[in-house]
Amino acid sequence: MIPRTIARIARTSVVSLTLGSMLVAGASTTLAQFGGSRTPPSVIDAMQRQAQLLSRPITVELTDARLEDVFQFVSDFSGARLEPLWIDDRTSEGLDPEQEISIAVQNVRVIDFIDRVLEKASNDFSAATWQFSNDGQTLEIGPRSRLNDKAYLRLYDINDLLFQLPDFDDAPRLDLDQVLNQGGQGGGGSGGSIFEDNNDGDLEQLTLEELAQNLTDIITNFVETDQWQANGGDGGRIQFHQGYLLIHAPNYIHMQLGGLPFDFTGPASPVSSTP
Repeated sequence: MIPRTIARIARTSVVSLTLGSMLVAGASTTLAQFGGSRTPPSVIDAMQRQAQLLSRPITVELTDARLEDVFQFVSDFSGARLEPLWIDDRTSEGLDPEQEISIAVQNVRVIDFIDRVLEKASNDFSAATWQFSNDGQTLEIGPRSRLNDKAYLRLYDINDLLFQLPDFDDAPRLDLDQVLNQGGQGGGGSGGSIFEDNNDGDLEQLTLEELAQNLTDIITNFVETDQWQANGGDGGRIQFHQGYLLIHAPNYIHMQLGGLPFDFTGPASPVSSTP
């Protein structure tokens, strides 16, 4: 994507490549360093306990099952604490407990089964997903618009990603004609230098704010694009300050940026599913 022979392009794009490969390719490297507000160990422990339960393999076939019954079955089977966000008298944004779901899966993780159920329960106007609650003890399930209400601030240390490759635009060039002339004179030399001046001018240096804006653009263009305030959403906003990105967003967005402090275990993906 980037011609490595062009020093300026390589220098100004190295940050974009680094972060972009992490976000787009799904690399396991975490970007999040929580500064002075690291996730408390008790919250990490609670999340990990839920993750272990959600990693249990499940084989099931359901036909025209009520969505509320499906999630109750999942909770009973796995032991995980689920909190579906239903539509009710106070809000029309939520999951419909009466929606009927038909699905069949074999030997998949519970969390993958939930993902498949949500694909069927979502619509074009209310895409649903899941996230951990702020105390880590519950899996919240529902439309992004409802999960956005539970946004919180996290600091991401991006100082390493703001590093710019140094310019070597003033290195001398070897004058081959001068070298050959000196060689033809038996090494006596003509008194001239075999090096040419190489003064191409200073290559443009981006400011830290400009580099940080490049990172911000990558995030808002590739991670939950519609949810950022900069794109007209209400899910998250980003501000750069002294080497940190201050990101106010719900947990389902933070998980995609910083990952989890542990890995889900068990089978990796669904084997089969009915339409």
